Amino acid sequence: MVAEPTVPYPAHMKVLLIDGFPGLTPAPDAALGIPAPPGLRGGKIVQTANDVLAASGHEITKLSLADEGFGRFMSAEERRVYHDENNLITPQTAASAKLVKSHQGLLVCTYATQGAISALTKSWFERVFIPGVSFGFSKSGRINRGLTNIVRIGMLVDYPEGTAGSNHYMASTKSVMRGARMTASWRCRGTHRALAPEDDAEAEVRDALKRW
Repeated sequence: MVAEPTVPYPAHMKVLLIDGFPGLTPAPDAALGIPAPPGLRGGKIVQTANDVLAASGHEITKLSLADEGFGRFMSAEERRVYHDENNLITPQTAASAKLVKSHQGLLVCTYATQGAISALTKSWFERVFIPGVSFGFSKSGRINRGLTNIVRIGMLVDYPEGTAGSNHYMASTKSVMRGARMTASWRCRGTHRALAPEDDAEAEVRDALKRW
């Protein structure tokens, strides 16, 4: 068994900042059949996250899932080649895979509705975190982490419908983040923050990222 190289916690990281909120036109989640709820604060959340990370000296790459065309789920052809060596068959998935492989931090700004993570964000994870990118298999069949370059993962989640019964409500987003951490460095630290409608979004984001 090959030991994972020690990855230090850098003072200044390359951070991939994911904007998982729908664009203005068209609304990607509507195309997926799940319309986005009213009252989303994506602009404020993403901009505040960008400002905090920049102030901490990190190098930021911003990726808008709406602009990149993740407004659909995995296609039949993508499913067919899922376990093939050349399974990144669209320009947007290939580009995203290259980005997650070349950054030390991953911060996902998204929202949840009806107790589930947004369809747009789910589409990105299921189409990019695939064999050869986020995990692989040893000759014995053991699953190996594929994103050991990542040492910090965070998820900032807008809950426009409220967070009543928070454990149930946050199960979807926490599960996604937990799965992502299992593909990263074993020393990877995680940050999860749920933002209820009554919360001050800017203050919550600044508090969540103060140790990044």
